[in-house]
Amino acid sequence: MAEPFSQSSALINCLERARSIPVSQLRFADFVFPALGCHGIYAFFAGDDYQLTDEHTGERIDCWYIGSATSKAMVECVASHFVSCCYSHDSLLKHIAYTVASPEDKMLFNEENPTEEQKGRIDEIMEQSLSVMQSLRLRFILYEEPANEDLSDAIRADEQTLIKHFQPAFNNPKRNRRELEIRDDKVKHY
Repeated sequence: MAEPFSQSSALINCLERARSIPVSQLRFADFVFPALGCHGIYAFFAGDDYQLTDEHTGERIDCWYIGSATSKAMVECVASHFVSCCYSHDSLLKHIAYTVASPEDKMLFNEENPTEEQKGRIDEIMEQSLSVMQSLRLRFILYEEPANEDLSDAIRADEQTLIKHFQPAFNNPKRNRRELEIRDDKVKHY
């Protein structure tokens, strides 16, 4: 378990060297082992099957998302990224589905009150996007239990340092305005 980091290079190295678990092989035991804390930072990185690129620059983006678990347990925070509900804004699965959707289907994700037919189409795209999500690799840094607000603040500060360094594709996707493409030999758009 980690203490809050005082130097950003040590923090970056810690995440780069962290054990990398294929999302398709995640188990609850990876998060609830009794000797480990349940709060910290987690990051989704590219696996071997899909490539995320910036359409304008052609640059490959290896870091897809970085988050922290301070008020909730790590297992809850990571699980929230698999939520397929139309109204979940923090779902990495939803960001992936939007990215792989055709231009016509992208408009469905912006509907305030989608019809049942539109919800069904969104669900289809999300279900098909699950294979992309499962191909990712998860890394995490666990901290001592945040018994006080200072440690929670330190974890959030470490998260921001990592976001600034790795510039994940799906942290604040509307703010960074990158046009992204997920490439695979078998499937490009749904």
